[in-house]
Amino acid sequence: LVEGEVKGKAAAILAVLAARDLTVTQAQRELIENTTDHDRLDAWVRRAVTVPSTDALLTTDSD
Repeated sequence: LVEGEVKGKAAAILAVLAARDLTVTQAQRELIENTTDHDRLDAWVRRAVTVPSTDALLTTDSD
């Protein structure tokens, strides 16, 4: 179940970034998909809606 939650959160992040037409490199996609920290994924889900770029999402740890 935990692995499914992690994959679901990663998929949600990538879906929001895609809907906003933000570029996601292969390395960024792999980082998002391989992250297992629930708190970090939750923060990224919230921030994916407003960040100006994928770089900004992944380089700022505050939310």
